[in-house]
Amino acid sequence: MERTRAFVFPGQGSQKVGMSMPLLEHKNSDISGIAGLTYEEADDILQMKLKALCTEGPEEILNETRFTQPALLVTSIAALRILNSRGFKAEFVAGHSLGEYSALVAAEALSFEQALKLVKARGEFMTEAGRQNSGSMAALMDLSLDEVRSICEKTGAEVANINTENQIVIAGKSDTITYAISEAKSRKGRARELNVSIAGHSSLMEPARQNLEIFLQKEVVNDPNLKFVQNSTGNYAETGEQVRRGLVDQMTGTVHWLETIRLMNRDGVGEFIEVGPGEILSNIIKRILPQTSGRNSGLLISKFV
Repeated sequence: MERTRAFVFPGQGSQKVGMSMPLLEHKNSDISGIAGLTYEEADDILQMKLKALCTEGPEEILNETRFTQPALLVTSIAALRILNSRGFKAEFVAGHSLGEYSALVAAEALSFEQALKLVKARGEFMTEAGRQNSGSMAALMDLSLDEVRSICEKTGAEVANINTENQIVIAGKSDTITYAISEAKSRKGRARELNVSIAGHSSLMEPARQNLEIFLQKEVVNDPNLKFVQNSTGNYAETGEQVRRGLVDQMTGTVHWLETIRLMNRDGVGEFIEVGPGEILSNIIKRILPQTSGRNSGLLISKFV
C-alpha cells in the first residue's frame, strides 16, 4: 500500500564538511550528475564556491551563518532533485527554520534562485543583527512547555523552538540564557547551551526581521502546490502572501516543529523523509511519533543524504 509521504528539510546545525560527498561521489552517475549540476548552478547564481565549501571546508567558514544557510539549501535541493528524478514525490512538505526555504522550493512557492538569494541575505541579516544584539541559545530537556515558559517569564529568555514535548530551545542575551539554564537545572531539567552567538527566533533578531521583510517585498511568492506547514504557526500556509508573512514572522517567532509533525501525521502522513544532511529531524520525529504501537506502528521515518 502506498503511503502518504512528507519531505522535511533540516536547518542550521545539520551542516558538516563533506556533506556533499554522498551525492557528488555516488556510484550512480545520474545521481552524481544531478548533484554536480545543482552545486554548479548555485555557485553561478551566488558567485560563491559552495561546492568546494561543502566538500572541503574549512569548517569554521562553513559554520558562519552567512555561508551555512546557502550551503545547506543547495545540499537539500540537490537531494530533492535526485529523489524526484527517481520517482519519489511528496504530498506534504515542511522545513525546520532555514529548512523552510528548501520546503518552499519543493512546493514551487519559491524558485531555487530566489531561495538561494533569500537565504544568503537572511544569513547576512542575522549575522549583522547578532553583532548589534549578541545572544545565545540553549536546549532545555525533561521539562514541559509550561515549565519552560515559566522559566522564560522569570529570566527574560524566549521560546525559540518547540521540537518535542520535552526538548525546547530558548534564546536571549547570554546572561539571560545562563540564568535560565541554572533555573532549569534547579527544576530537575537538563540544559545544554548551543554553540552559537546569535539568538535565533527571538526579539534580538528584530533588525534581521525588518530587513528580510523589505527584501521579500520585491519577490514574487507563489501559492504552494503541496501541503506546506509553516514554522510560525504550525499550520498550513495556502497562499503566497501567507508564506511571505510566515518567513518574516519566523525570524523573531517560535518554530512550532512539534505541532508541524503532529498535524501532518494526523492528516494522514505515513512516511517522513528527511531531505538533506544529518538526521536531526529524523530523530526528533521518532520521539514525537513513537513507532511502537497504535496508528504509528507502521510509520516510516528515514533520511536521504
